[in-house]
Amino acid sequence: MDFDIIDICIKVQVENKERICSLFPTCGSEFAACCRSVACCTPDLNCEFCKNRGNCDWYFVFSQNCTEDSFALKRHQKPALPFAFSFPWPDIGNEQKVGGRIEFRLAVVGRAISSLEMLLAGFSLLTENGSLAGCVVEEVGSRDLQGALQPFNSENLSLFSSGWIMDSCCNSSNHLKIDLSSPLKLISNGKQVHSFDFALFARSVMRRVSSLAYYYGGYEFEADFTDLSRQVATVVCIENRFELTGQNKLSGIIGSGVFEGDMEEILPFFKLGSYLNVGKLSAFGMGGFKLH
Repeated sequence: MDFDIIDICIKVQVENKERICSLFPTCGSEFAACCRSVACCTPDLNCEFCKNRGNCDWYFVFSQNCTEDSFALKRHQKPALPFAFSFPWPDIGNEQKVGGRIEFRLAVVGRAISSLEMLLAGFSLLTENGSLAGCVVEEVGSRDLQGALQPFNSENLSLFSSGWIMDSCCNSSNHLKIDLSSPLKLISNGKQVHSFDFALFARSVMRRVSSLAYYYGGYEFEADFTDLSRQVATVVCIENRFELTGQNKLSGIIGSGVFEGDMEEILPFFKLGSYLNVGKLSAFGMGGFKLH
């Protein structure tokens, strides 16, 4: 048993790439409000008192209600938002200030896929009347298993099985390169970390993937996460090109590194996590990463 992920591509024409990309990660509350405006039939009523909440796309996606199972709650904690936007992070101060086309990627997990039209409508509102006003959505499509972009059709979407994604990674090498494609913001002991820590990164990916699988896919991984945590602590960095970048909410670690060690069991989680980002503001483009 596994769960599905959908990979949507939204091509957007913008006037200033740097402005849009640096603004979008902070638009979480506004995006939620845009989605609610298209999905909610009783906007003036508190969700907790609404008799329609059991069938409401907005409530399912944005309420982030915790499970009543105490064991599962201890393991998975509060659910993350069941989607993740990604986009090319701007090279601040470079030619990115010019206009052009940006490709936003939107990955949606499990049962939240049924709320995809609400998420796309909310994004369109953000570009029409919200903080991203002035942007023009030119094309929406879904990526198939070969990575080709197919015209968007809500009745015939290309779904990726989580099992297929995890099985598709190569487990034979003990070397791995990680590229952070957008600033990574991880918290440890209540403080933001300023240098890349492989074990902390790995545990954050495992926690995010397993939580999303449980809450939105109805799926529990059989992996021994305690043992995996011990394994990732033995991995060493043999090439470190990470650095801290940005300010305030957008500050985080960027760059790349090469790692050596026993990573056979963690790699499938990394592969799945690369669709979903990791860390703070991961639903809105922070913490994107690629594997080599």
